[in-house]
Amino acid sequence: MAVIAFPAMSTSGRRAQETGGRLINCYASEVQGAPANPVIWHRAAGLRRVVENTAYSGCRGFVAVGNVLLYAVEGQVYSVVESGGALAGELRGPLAGSQPVTVAQNVASTPNTVCVTENGAFNLYPSAAPSGFADGDLPSPNSVAYVNGYMIFSTAGGQIWATGLNNVSVDTNSYVAVPKGSLLRVIEYGNEIYAFGDWGFRVYQDVGASPFPLEYAQIEKSVGLAGTHAIAGDQSGWSDALIFAGADNRVYRMEGYTPVPISTPDVSRALEAVVDRAPLVASVYVAEGYSFWTLTNPGSWTWEYNLSTGLWNERKSYGRNDWRGRRSIRMFDKWIIGDAATGDLLEVVAGYGYERDEPLVYTLYSGILTAFPNRINAVRSWFRFTAGVGVAAGADPIETAPRVAISWSRDGGATFGNPVHRELGREGDTDALVSIGNTGLSNSKGLQVRLEISDPVHAGFMGGDAQLESFAP
Repeated sequence: MAVIAFPAMSTSGRRAQETGGRLINCYASEVQGAPANPVIWHRAAGLRRVVENTAYSGCRGFVAVGNVLLYAVEGQVYSVVESGGALAGELRGPLAGSQPVTVAQNVASTPNTVCVTENGAFNLYPSAAPSGFADGDLPSPNSVAYVNGYMIFSTAGGQIWATGLNNVSVDTNSYVAVPKGSLLRVIEYGNEIYAFGDWGFRVYQDVGASPFPLEYAQIEKSVGLAGTHAIAGDQSGWSDALIFAGADNRVYRMEGYTPVPISTPDVSRALEAVVDRAPLVASVYVAEGYSFWTLTNPGSWTWEYNLSTGLWNERKSYGRNDWRGRRSIRMFDKWIIGDAATGDLLEVVAGYGYERDEPLVYTLYSGILTAFPNRINAVRSWFRFTAGVGVAAGADPIETAPRVAISWSRDGGATFGNPVHRELGREGDTDALVSIGNTGLSNSKGLQVRLEISDPVHAGFMGGDAQLESFAP
């Protein structure tokens, strides 16, 4: 009997026959105690709609103003409040643009909330339409952050500007120029301001000086940022690291002031192929105690990093090449995610088999079974799924009689045949056994198996075995 090896993280490879296996919309975790298998592959968290908005699309960013959530979509701003255990959205007014935004808020008695878009800076309000940021001393900014009562802005020309303490007034001399001459983003982390360009970053501390309150902390690193929105981890409610995509096509996790690379060759290869870095967008969320950081190249791909395990998987929404989730915020005792396809707000829900109203397809590729240069046939293969996951009172048949689709490649992953379907077990059928018969003879590159579950039930997988026979080439 041969073990069918499944990977702990996604390794797509440069070509299909170079893969080590893939995880799409699923992740691997170690099982404690004395389990039947030390690793289990679960479905990634689903996205349940909590606010419907089909009038506009494309979430650009969030900010909490007291108990009101403001979120920007294409051309507009909405407010959301909780009432009677449900969330309700209301249109606040136009906010020109369609690209992601950065938002900051001070702690004035009536907080000032400022948003920077591709069209400049704007004031946001919980019960009124946005207005233009009126201080003419501020050059056109490309991001905004907040630290200790001050709004901090960056400009493409390499300047860092600050407002007065808990106001939105900008003094003519309240800025400093960064020697490198260009900036993409300012972000608050650890009560300090990190000023990022594609050349690297500098750290600034609040010293209460006037007119500019920050002072260079004598910390500069030569690891640059890939794009303004390719960084996340500063959100309220997120207690893990700041992580960003670097200009050198690697992803970094901040440990103290040191950026430590965490990307795999596959992630770096995906970044290297991106021509326009500006649309790259990162977000974070937590599900079942696991902390996840995602990076999306809209329309092309999404990679997801599990901080709790140090492993990568892929996300791919139904009918898309990327994940539909955009931006994130912890509010209303939930992780709220925006939707790329609509203006809906979505709640992260572990074990939920949908994204909005579409299936979240669990897809797991094995490594390649080979006896190179011999050709092989899997006479019988068995797959250890959590059984009896059907829901008797659920939708028929996708919940009452859920199935897994199994397909395989006989040329080392280059092409796959049509799938066969096997039941995962109706409710109470905890002895359901998933297996397939002869795969047929592979070529010299070997066999690869693909498992897919689109039915919205619990998906847990604990490995596979095969009875193989080998033939000379």
